[in-house]
Order: sequence, then C-alpha cells, then structure tokens
Amino acid sequence: MTVTGPGGVGKTSLASHVARTLTPAFRDGVCMVLLAPLRPDTPAETEVARALGLRDSTSRDVLPRVLSRLERAHLLLLLDNAEHLPQTGPFVSALLDVVENVRVLVTSRTPLGLSREQEFALGALPVPRLGGTFQEVQTAASVQLFQRRAKAVKRDFEVRLDNAQAVAEICARLDGLPLAIELAAARVRVLPPAMMLGHLHSTLELLTGGPGDRPERQRSLRATLEWSEQLLEPEQRRLLWTLGVFAQGASLASISAVAGLPAHVALEQLETLARHGLIRVMTGPDGDGRFDLLEIIREFALERLVQQGDGDSIHQRHARHFLSFAVKADADLWGARQHEVLSALEREHGNLRAALTWALQHDQNLALDLAAALGTSGAFMDISLKAASGWNVRSMVRKRGVTRAGPVRCG
Repeated sequence: MTVTGPGGVGKTSLASHVARTLTPAFRDGVCMVLLAPLRPDTPAETEVARALGLRDSTSRDVLPRVLSRLERAHLLLLLDNAEHLPQTGPFVSALLDVVENVRVLVTSRTPLGLSREQEFALGALPVPRLGGTFQEVQTAASVQLFQRRAKAVKRDFEVRLDNAQAVAEICARLDGLPLAIELAAARVRVLPPAMMLGHLHSTLELLTGGPGDRPERQRSLRATLEWSEQLLEPEQRRLLWTLGVFAQGASLASISAVAGLPAHVALEQLETLARHGLIRVMTGPDGDGRFDLLEIIREFALERLVQQGDGDSIHQRHARHFLSFAVKADADLWGARQHEVLSALEREHGNLRAALTWALQHDQNLALDLAAALGTSGAFMDISLKAASGWNVRSMVRKRGVTRAGPVRCG
C-alpha cells in the first residue's frame, strides 16, 4: 500500500502510527527505511540493506542479498518518502515476486504505478465552518491538532469561547494542512490566535521554525513546497506557477488558454500535478472538471511566478482571457441562456475579481473594458473594488459611454 498526498499532509505520521499498531502482528516486527536523504540515482535496496544490517550494502549484488534476507522473513517493510527515487517501484515489484510474508507500506507524493499497489490518498484535515458553534469548532480534527501542538509550547493554552473562532479561521485559511497547522500553533508562544490571523497574509514567512529533530524540508512550509517543486519537470513547474493567477479554481479551457498550451498537453501536466498532490480536482455543477490549488500552494506559485519574471505577462493573459469571457457573457446574458450565463459568472467570480483587481493596478484600458462588460451597477464590482486603490469605476465606465442598466449578479 502506498500512502500518497501533498507535502505536509501527514503521510509519515500516519504510516508510523500504523507501523506501531501492527508491530505485534509480525513475527519479525517492522523495518522502517528513511529514503528522503538518498540521491535520486540511489537504488532503494541499498538503504533497505543497511536497515536490515547487511554488510557492504553498496555492492552490486545487493538486490539478490536483500531478497534472500527477506525471503523467509515475516515483517512490515515501511519505505518512507519514496517520491524522488524512481527505482523504488521496480524494487518493490521484485520483492513481492519472491516473498510471501513481507508486507510493504510506502509513503510517497505519487503512487509507484504497480499493478499490485493499493493507493491510500491522504487528504487534509476537516476544518470547521466559519461561524459554527463552539462545539463544532472544538470537535474539528484540524482544531484538535492545533490545540495539541499549541499546548506543547504553551501548557495553559486551550481553545475557549473567546478564541475558538480565531482558531477556526486559522485552520480554514491553512486549508486543514497538518504541517501548516502545526507550524502555526507553535507561534502561540508569542502570538495569540486573533493576532496571528493578522499575519497570515504572508503564510510562507510565518510558518517556519519546525522541530529540530525533523528533516529540513519539514521545518518550514516553504521548504516543504520547494521539495515538491524539485520533483517536477520544468514544464510542470511552469504550469504550477501559472495556476497561481487563478482564484477559486479554473476549467481546463481557461488553464490551456492562459498557459498557452494545447488542451491535451495541459491535461497531461495537470494529471501529473494531481498525482503529486499539488492541485485539487473538482467536478463543477455543469459536470466539467475544475482544477484548484490549496491557498498556501497558490501563494507559493505566485511568489515563484514573480521570481521568474513572468508575473505581469501571465496576469495580463489571465485578465484578457476573462475579459473575453465577460464580453461573451454580456452578449448572451439577455437571451434564452440567461440562467446558464449567470451560473457561469457565479462560478468564475473569483477569477473575474482577480482579473479586475490586477487590471486596475496595471492596465487602465483593460480594467475599463472588463468593468464595462460586467455591467455598471452589479454587486460584482462593489465586491471587487474593496481591494482596489480608490478607483471610481462607475465614473470611469460612464466616461466610456456605457449606459445600459441592469446589474449582473455575481456572488
């Protein structure tokens, strides 16, 4: 079985717990092999040989010796963090061909791709709904993790009526990702939950300082994401960064247009990102697939986009794409497809708002065109302009000569 999921979701913690629980069920116990420190060209069996106590574990005949050692063993073999070692799959396959009483548990950001493999995709922890009751907040798994980690650094910390909603919002903002929650909870030494919320605008800067006995990649959220990024091919990294400009997900057609990729190429790369646990795949109300990033990963992707010098060009392509979408929606809104168009506008609310906000700051003409296409009195623009810097879009649109009344409701 392979436990898969994004970095920081708790794969190692879960696998270790399972191993401790199952130890009595195996005559020879559990053999845990830590693969993360190995170079990508290192065969997994060399580290397994070392863990089994075989001498000269780097010799050429190490695989036959490992198989011979395990042929009569009755144990659980736990291979932790196998995602960067392409030879792990062939090793496990060869092992299963010759042994009967060895069970293999693997943690990896991607499955090994074996026919006998069972994948257990580990997701983030459930978060309480904002505004929920105190009991709902208290019993949410993400809040319970926050409390446990916070008490480890501040013994008198408790989730109480006066801080429950702040803790709930922190967990929601962190998408229930266990590593992010643990790193945030460690900050209660100096930041009460309500104050911590004010610093989450830069999550990657705040979430650092993990325990010293953990691998370096697990001591900060940025290090965890950088480890994930290194496992991707250059074109997959670029698509990941591009996905950062989308807000609240996007369709394949939109991603293909903004990334400048044929749909089949974009889909293939999206499948790879999904296997790495870096994107969420959802089904929209119309049955079409939508692809989304956890908010923390989106922040990382946008940061990388700026560092690569592509931020403005990708943001502009995003804004122009959704200008075309808005113009078509405006033309169709007054016909028989009104309900369908309104649903589409609702679905793309986040992207339209992001496009308008960026255009207001960087491209006045594009902002005017987008505002005009969306209507002059809709709730959409009122919401969008909260993030803008004093622009009077209604006045701008009037100067442009747009006079048709009729709000476009978009959220």
